[in-house]
Amino acid sequence: AGDPAALAPAARAALRRVDAAVPVPRIRTSREILAAATAARRFQVALLGVLALMALVTASVGIYGVIAQALARRAGEIGVRMALGAEPRDVQRLVLREGMLPVLAGLLVGSACAIALGSAIASQLFEVSPADPATLGTVALVLGGIGAVACLVPAR
Repeated sequence: AGDPAALAPAARAALRRVDAAVPVPRIRTSREILAAATAARRFQVALLGVLALMALVTASVGIYGVIAQALARRAGEIGVRMALGAEPRDVQRLVLREGMLPVLAGLLVGSACAIALGSAIASQLFEVSPADPATLGTVALVLGGIGAVACLVPAR
């Protein structure tokens, strides 16, 4: 019920009473042993997580930049549409629809590639399948959301 490390002095004393010539090893709890055994793997997983987050941020910035640049090049066309009487919501819908088509195509191709290539890392995954719907869905939502924001900001 208490701290297991508090029993170490009593265990050492009992071992010395039995045979004083036997060296007493360092007494550690099973939690300490497990933490030491998995430290390298935890570091690798943390490093992989940081790299994955950096890849997601890089992809998000890239998507935003490409879409915003493509829509900025169409500013004249959008101005002409507005001058000819197009409603702002119709222009926003047009920009969102045309801007999101490449994003959705990229998400479909990227998801298919991730599922197909996921078997290459299947042995490195613990309790997660290579085609984990939660992970793929989260990434698709984040990148799709970035694409939508990239379309709506210039359209406004």
